[in-house]
Parts: sequence; C-alpha cells; structure tokens
Amino acid sequence: MHDQRDAAGFLQRLRKRHHTHNQDNTRPVDRFICAFSINTAKFSHQQAGDNRRDRVGNFIGQHQRHHQYQAENGVRRLAVRRRGFADLDRHIQHHKVAAFLPQQAD
Repeated sequence: MHDQRDAAGFLQRLRKRHHTHNQDNTRPVDRFICAFSINTAKFSHQQAGDNRRDRVGNFIGQHQRHHQYQAENGVRRLAVRRRGFADLDRHIQHHKVAAFLPQQAD
C-alpha cells in the first residue's frame, strides 16, 4: 500500500490509502474541480481598476455631503438632547396632557 498523489495532489491528499489494483474503485477527483469557481487574491494594483468601476473608496465629491449628513443627524454627538425640555413644553402647549398631582391628606 502507498499513498497516491497525481496532478491534483492537494485534493487527493485526504484520500485513504489504496492498493494499486483498487484505484479504479474510487471516484476521480479531477471531475469536480471545474464545478467550483475560485477567486484568487489580487494585488492592490490589480484591484485599483475594479474598485473605480465598482465605486469603492472615498470620493472627494461625496465626502463633504457625508459630513453634512453626520452633522444634521447627530452622528458622533452626545446622546443627550439639549432641546428635550423645549420639545416637552411645545408638546404640552399643543396637546391636552392630564396631570396627576399627589394631594396631602389632612
């Protein structure tokens, strides 16, 4: 018995050890390789064209609008609203709010 490895040695390394006359009884690995699409890692200079086409990255024209959105929506601001009491006062003026005050018993 010996461990057989062919051109697709990486995929065949997990196979069990077989006798040479039993080789035809196993499923060929080479048949399944074409069924998978493998994306290899690219170098940064190879990705630059793809990134511009796919609009990846910071664009100068959009950068200022990003900061305006953050300022308007309170991004990176304290969670406490300073206008909280003014909003409550406005709410009371425009809507009927029932007030329940405790009374002291004599």
